[in-house]
Amino acid sequence: MRWSADVASGRWIGDRLEGWGTVGGVAGRDFEAYARVFHPAEARRVTSTDPLDVEFRMAPWREIASARGNRWHPEAQWGALSGNASGDIELGDGWLVAEPSQGRLPLTQLAAICEVLLMHGPPEVMLGLWEGWGDLHPGSGSRFLALNSEPLTPRQLRSQEERLHSEHAASVDPEVARALSAGTLLELPGRNYVLLAAHLGEFLDTDWVSTAGIGWHFGWGPTPNLMWPADRSWLLASEVDFDSTLVGGSRAIVDAVLADERLEVAEVTADTDLTITGDRINPSPPGR
Repeated sequence: MRWSADVASGRWIGDRLEGWGTVGGVAGRDFEAYARVFHPAEARRVTSTDPLDVEFRMAPWREIASARGNRWHPEAQWGALSGNASGDIELGDGWLVAEPSQGRLPLTQLAAICEVLLMHGPPEVMLGLWEGWGDLHPGSGSRFLALNSEPLTPRQLRSQEERLHSEHAASVDPEVARALSAGTLLELPGRNYVLLAAHLGEFLDTDWVSTAGIGWHFGWGPTPNLMWPADRSWLLASEVDFDSTLVGGSRAIVDAVLADERLEVAEVTADTDLTITGDRINPSPPGR
């Protein structure tokens, strides 16, 4: 995986984007079919009297819908399906569920999709990362929380923060940093992206983030917001403000994604509404 200056390779995407807030406005129009992969929510519960002894798991939207007496469907929106537009949801048995991440697909699910895509075309791909991720801009104002058995003095806290900021800065490829600074970006309506060239096989091992040079630190960082092969036979798109990832492509590609049991996925169309008002089956959450 390496930085790429070939921003012209992605300009075709802008020609296909149409319909703000729809699938076609995120993944482009003119594909034969589309799949929507729902980002799972994160469930957690304290497992002892120690508040730091916490168990985590991924919670699919279907589980939340069932627990809340609502319906999972291709146009479902988190606020309507969960009955809560933001904040934690009580799932029972001590579990609390946070809303799904926006613009970031879990690494295991990205690996599953890439495994499918490897069977349907060239393995070489371009990927785009939204320029606005703080992970790509070390020292942009983020602070680190130190968990220590003993309180830190102000000097110790500053020293620890400086060390962690330095480690974060080292996690960003200098070429990526220069591209962001110089504006060597793929410019699409409303979003700009720094590009990297990669092989789909790289994503099958989730440890790829440790050497990608895209700001991963403390187990957190960006995942591709755009990904496509040179033959433009498919496009993967994760809009930074939406909690699902879209795959547009041939009927065969989308059918293969839909059939993967590792994903919570539904077929959608280019006109499917992805905004918070797009769910016309479940009731709007209180206060909306």
